[in-house]
Amino acid sequence: MRWVASDIFDEWLVVRAQAGEDDAMRKLVAYGEDTLVLHRIRLFYQFVYVVHQCVLSMRQSSSSKTSEISFMTHSHRPTFLLLALLALSGFGWVAFSASTPTGAADHHSTSESDKLTIVWTSGDPDVAHRMVLMYANGAQQREWFDDITLIIWGPSQRFVAADKDIRAKLQNLMDIGVNVYACQACSDSYGITDDLRSVGMTVKYMGEPLSDAIKGDSHVITF
Repeated sequence: MRWVASDIFDEWLVVRAQAGEDDAMRKLVAYGEDTLVLHRIRLFYQFVYVVHQCVLSMRQSSSSKTSEISFMTHSHRPTFLLLALLALSGFGWVAFSASTPTGAADHHSTSESDKLTIVWTSGDPDVAHRMVLMYANGAQQREWFDDITLIIWGPSQRFVAADKDIRAKLQNLMDIGVNVYACQACSDSYGITDDLRSVGMTVKYMGEPLSDAIKGDSHVITF
């Protein structure tokens, strides 16, 4: 960092006296090399100006015109700079907050969901073995998410009822903490509700829970 408080103060006094506040601001910004420095320079400049006006106002009410003019002389500069630095230190967090774009902060907060809902509808054995069950197991074992739900919906239910290896893998997923559900509307239509419940999964109507997951804070993927 190339600048210090006294540099900014001196530069501000000289340029402001010669060319006005806009040019003074541009001169000060030239010292910064990144976003955070620029925000801090702007904040410092603003507080310098505010403190300057406040002190002038106080002096106008209690001193003569001569003391008002002498305020900006070298002898009063340390007091003025101290006030400005105190103000800057008290509100320095504003510069840090300003240097973080609001959109980025929002993005961070909304992308931190630790819930995953997997909707499995395909009756393809390769999809089951090579994707759905493999990924659900890996995500749970490696703690990629804190909460993982697998919903078995449609044709995948008949595959589960007919394949003991799939049922064993589903049992393993439940043992390690994956929440496994099956849509009862589908299982009733297939006549396999009891078969699915015998595996240990929860069989219930899943339209509303899935809608809540989609509208809520869960990531939803479908196979």
